[in-house]
Parts: sequence; structure tokens; C-alpha cells
Amino acid sequence: MSSIEGAEEWTSPAGTTLTAKFLEPIPVTAENLSLVVDAGWITQEALCQGVTDGPAPCN
Repeated sequence: MSSIEGAEEWTSPAGTTLTAKFLEPIPVTAENLSLVVDAGWITQEALCQGVTDGPAPCN
């Protein structure tokens, strides 16, 4: 088993046994754009580039 906490073994459709940690998806919307900045996926500057009148965190 993996040393990653929460990882589990599963079998792919092709029959390969794999170990993975499945994450719950979070839809990104105008109301929660700061989540991607806070998580470090993108900088606020890059996210808001060219935005003149947009949602938080760009305004």
C-alpha cells in the first residue's frame, strides 16, 4: 500500500491494479475564485490579467 494517507487500491477498466487518492472535485465559480489563488494553482495577478470589472479577487 502507498505511504500516502487516504490512498486506496483500485482496478482500472483495463484490469491494472493501481493505488490512488481520490479527491472530491470542487467546481470553480465566480464566487469562489479565491480558492485557486489560495491553493497556489495560479497567482492573483495571472488570474486577473486583463480583467477590468470582474469578480473577487479581481476587483
